[in-house]
Amino acid sequence: MVALPGRALEGPAADLAAVLAVWGGAASVEHLSSVSGLPAGAMLTAVREATAAGVLRWRPDDRLEFVRESDRDAVYDDVPPPLRRLLHTAHAAALEADDALSRAGTLAAAGRVDDAVHVAREGLATSDDPAVRSRLRSFLCFTLISAARVADARAEIDALLALPLPDEARTRLGHLRTWVDLLAGDTALPDPPADPDHPTALLNAAIAALLRGRTHRATELATASVEARAGESWADAASATVWPAWCRLLAEGPAAAERDSLAVRSRARRSGHLWLGPYHEFVSARIHTAAGRWREASAEIDAGLAAAAGTGTGWTSLALAGRARMQLDRGDAGAAAATLDRARDAPEQFGLPAVAIAVALVDEARGSLAAAHTRAHAAWAAARDGGRTIVSVMFGPDLARLALRADRRDALDAVAAALRADAPDGVLTAPVVALVDALAAADPVAVEAAAGTAAAAGDVPGEMAALEEGAALAAGLGDP
Repeated sequence: MVALPGRALEGPAADLAAVLAVWGGAASVEHLSSVSGLPAGAMLTAVREATAAGVLRWRPDDRLEFVRESDRDAVYDDVPPPLRRLLHTAHAAALEADDALSRAGTLAAAGRVDDAVHVAREGLATSDDPAVRSRLRSFLCFTLISAARVADARAEIDALLALPLPDEARTRLGHLRTWVDLLAGDTALPDPPADPDHPTALLNAAIAALLRGRTHRATELATASVEARAGESWADAASATVWPAWCRLLAEGPAAAERDSLAVRSRARRSGHLWLGPYHEFVSARIHTAAGRWREASAEIDAGLAAAAGTGTGWTSLALAGRARMQLDRGDAGAAAATLDRARDAPEQFGLPAVAIAVALVDEARGSLAAAHTRAHAAWAAARDGGRTIVSVMFGPDLARLALRADRRDALDAVAAALRADAPDGVLTAPVVALVDALAAADPVAVEAAAGTAAAAGDVPGEMAALEEGAALAAGLGDP
C-alpha cells in the first residue's frame, strides 16, 4: 500500500505508481505494463484506481503522469533503494531495442555506468545515422569524464571536434573540453567564456572563480549553471547541481551550504539521477566536516566511495584525502596511509593537491618532519603557480604548522605573503588568512582572534586548529 495525504493506493495501483515514480516522468501504458509485468486486465484496474484517486492523470499524448510532484516524491521515497535500481534496469530493458541512447541514459541514471557504456558502444557499432552516432559519442564523453579517464575523454572530444558539426554541437563540446581540463587540473585556468549563458560555460567559470579564491562569484555562477541546465537528465555532463553547495561552503559557511546540498541531493535522487550520488555524498561530507560532525562525514564518504565503485566514478581524490585526514586526527596513521593507497592512481581533482598534502601529514605523524614539509610545500607551490589561489586557504594551517615544525620560517612567510597578496574571499577563508598571518607574526592574541572568527563562521576544525596552534605558539613564547 502507498499512503498519500487523504488517499491510499493498494495492489496493482500502488505497483503502477511505484514504477512511474522511479521512471520520473510521463510514460505510456505499454511501457509501464512491460516494466511492471501487469497484464492488460490488471493495468486497467490499476489505472482506473490511480486516476480515480487523483494520483495519476492522462496527458493529451495518451501517457500517464503524476498529478502532483509531491505525490511522486512520496511514492519514490516509499520504494527501497535496491528495488529502485531493479526498476531502473527494467525501464532500460523495456525501451525500444534500437534506441541505444535512451537505454544507455536510463542505465547511467541508475548508476550502472559500465553497462551504459557497453550499450552506447553497441549502438555506435550498429547505427549509420550521423545524428544518433554524434549523440552516442557525446554520451561516451560524459561517461569517460565521470570515470576520470582524462586522456580517453580528451581524445573522444577532440575526435568529435575534428568532424563537421553544427555550431551548437561544436560550442557544447568546446565547453566540455574545458571542463575536462578543469577537472584534471593540469592546464592553465580558463578565461571567462565568450557565451556566458551556456550552462557548462557557466560552470567552468564558476570553478575557475573558486580556484582563484573568488568564492562568492563562484557560488553565483554555479547556481546560474544549474538554472540554465534545467530539464537535462544524464546529459548533465558537468554534474552541475553538485557544485553550488561546495562553492557556498567556502563563501557562506556550512549552514548555508547544507541547505543547498539537501535540496539538490533530494531533487537528483527523486529524478532518478543515481549516478550523481557519489558527488553529492562527497560534498555533503565536506559540509559535515566543516561543521564538526565527523561521524556523519565519515559515513557520507564511505557511502560515496562504495557508490563510486558501482557507478565507475573516478573523481575520488578529495574524498579519500578527507577520509585520511580524519583518520590522522583520530591518531590512526596506519589507516590513513591505507586510505591514501586507494588514491594512488586517482587524479588530483581540479589540480588541488589534497592527496599529496595528506601524504605529507602521514609523514608528519610518523616523525618525518623535513620530508613532510618538503612534500606539502612543493604541492602547494605547484598549485599556486597554476593560479589555484584557493589552495593557500584549503591547506594554509597545515602548511604553516609544518613550516614551523621543520624550522622553515621562510616557507611560512611565503604562504602568508601569498595570502596577503591575493586574499580569497568568503567566511571560511578569512579565518585562515588571519591565522597564517598571526603565526607568521608570532602573535598568539591574533591567533586566538582567528579562532574566534572561524567559530563565528561555523568552521569547527578551523577553530580547533587555530586554538591548537595558538597554544603551541604561546608555549613556545614561554607562556604555558
